[in-house]
Amino acid sequence: MAKRTLLFVVTLIGMSVAQERPAHAALFLQLSDGVSTTALIGPTAEPGPVTFSGAVGRYTVTLTAGTGNSPGLPAFGRLEITNLSVSLNTDNSVATRDLTINLAATDYTDPSGSPLVLDSSGSVTFTNVTPGVASWSFQSFADGTNSGTFQAGVGTPGVSITAPAPTTGSLAANDTSVEFTRGPMYSLSSVTTIRLVTLGSSVLTTGASVTTAVPEPGTLVMAFASLPLLSGLYLRRRVLRVNQSR
Repeated sequence: MAKRTLLFVVTLIGMSVAQERPAHAALFLQLSDGVSTTALIGPTAEPGPVTFSGAVGRYTVTLTAGTGNSPGLPAFGRLEITNLSVSLNTDNSVATRDLTINLAATDYTDPSGSPLVLDSSGSVTFTNVTPGVASWSFQSFADGTNSGTFQAGVGTPGVSITAPAPTTGSLAANDTSVEFTRGPMYSLSSVTTIRLVTLGSSVLTTGASVTTAVPEPGTLVMAFASLPLLSGLYLRRRVLRVNQSR
């Protein structure tokens, strides 16, 4: 009887643990030119990659890798688009359509603490584009409720670049960081928006969304307080070196 009771208790504990176990971290991807939209791609188990190659309306898209590092590391959480290549397969000068690429990942638990800081950055290379018309933008989002919904939660202001003249070389942009409050788990998402007008024009782009812990006020105070001491040590060493050289 005692063995049966113990087995029953162990079974209940096991069921409770199974019910509380979080869902597996997953990546989701969706692309659209405003008229043609792909079916939701995913869930793809973290760290991925989630990939895509094909036509989306007027655009031809190859995404080498969409990746994340959920549940994150003590130093940072990350969601990244790597080597996204986009070209125009149909003239887009009339009723211009923008291509949007949405990427999301769930079940981040690190870094610990709340709030956290969300940073966002990206780069783009334009080829055979119309200067002043072709453009790229990137924006990151963090959802403290872990919904996994595209563009949910707190977003960075976003960065954008309009193709200059000439358009050779890679152009990079860093977004303004924002803070967000998180629960036990949080999700990240990003949206890349591309506008091409001339047939045969293309872009190559990357984008990263990164979360880090908010520096503690005490750490900042100690850092600033140590500056005079470090400066004094540096000056003393300089004086000693000068005196020794005489």
